[in-house]
Parts: sequence; C-alpha cells; structure tokens
Amino acid sequence: MPDAPWMPSLRERLAGLGVGAGRAPQISQDDMAAVNAMSQEDRAAFIDSMIARLAERLESAPDDADGWLMLARSQLSLGRRDAAIAALERGISVVGEQKRSRLQAFLDNVIANPDL
Repeated sequence: MPDAPWMPSLRERLAGLGVGAGRAPQISQDDMAAVNAMSQEDRAAFIDSMIARLAERLESAPDDADGWLMLARSQLSLGRRDAAIAALERGISVVGEQKRSRLQAFLDNVIANPDL
C-alpha cells in the first residue's frame, strides 16, 4: 500500500533509522498488512522498540559508528534532540579513535542547529 496515508510518516521514520535512499527494506505482504493494521500508537511503540533494540546492540558492540549515527538520526526524527546528543556523546566515548570524527561532526551539526 504505497499510497496509504501513514506511508510518508513511516518512510520518514525509516529514513531516520538509516533505511531508504534506494535501500528499501524487504517487507513481506504479511508484515505490510500488520503495519497497515496498526494504530498510530502501535506504530510509535513498534518504532520505539526498534530504537531500543539498536541501543541495546550498540551497548554490547559499541565500536559501530554507523550504528551510533543511526541511533542519533532516529532520535532526531522523533524530535528527541537531547537523546540524539546523548547517543552521539556515548558513541564518541566508546568508538575507536579513527571513527570519532564522523560522530563529532554530526554532534557539532546538531548542537549548531537547534531546530534539528
């Protein structure tokens, strides 16, 4: 249901999770039907659970700069600027030195642009 009224919101949130830009997720018809049947509250809870799983994975495998960026973008897409900043700061503190610059650059951008 690519023209469903909730699709723009779902696409935006998926983009915030690093999905999209030509990398569409493979969603079965059954999964699509389940998402279509969800209330807004259920979809929000589902997205929150995906973000929580990502955060848990990063705590167990913290040297993943892309994961920390994805977590921060996800939080930003939901309007959680402070959580995004916290994720970036945590990532900077745990990734290898060679990976820190990307996280720091994104953090600097978030701090410099309070409307994000």
